[in-house]
Amino acid sequence: MNNRKHKVITLADGCEFEGVFDGEMRNGLGMKRYPNGARFFGIYVDDVRHGNGYKMHADGSVHWVSYINGKLQANS
Repeated sequence: MNNRKHKVITLADGCEFEGVFDGEMRNGLGMKRYPNGARFFGIYVDDVRHGNGYKMHADGSVHWVSYINGKLQANS
């Protein structure tokens, strides 16, 4: 059974997350919006960042990042 759905939720840290969920877990492409206007765009697997993505800071600067199982590996 496929439980994948697109949702928008508010997280406990005050951020908003918009993306693909499988049941209650983030699984797929998603965007996290921070209260200061920054955003993270990337892939989530089993509710953690996994793979390539980018963070757009409130000032408009962009950093490309890579995560493995929720741990930051590289950025530029």
